[in-house]
Amino acid sequence: MGILYRFEAPLNKWTIDSIYQMCVLTETSPQSIFNKNYFLSKVTEEGRITLLGDTLIIVKGKELIKEKLANHAIVEEAQRYFQLSI
Repeated sequence: MGILYRFEAPLNKWTIDSIYQMCVLTETSPQSIFNKNYFLSKVTEEGRITLLGDTLIIVKGKELIKEKLANHAIVEEAQRYFQLSI
């Protein structure tokens, strides 16, 4: 799979006013992939942890672990890895 999205530092500083419309569109558009499933991701010392829909993805160095989660496990892992109650 290739790169779907890449966020780079803009030439000018971002402000709330300059990104507001993009944020609203991302949060509310029926075409947005960001408002259909859980999408949590964070960098760790070893790699990255991502919760994408019902899939937990853990990258540790060159090791990749993917696990499909039941609904109750999604809630548990969001709390465990991201300290979020969903």
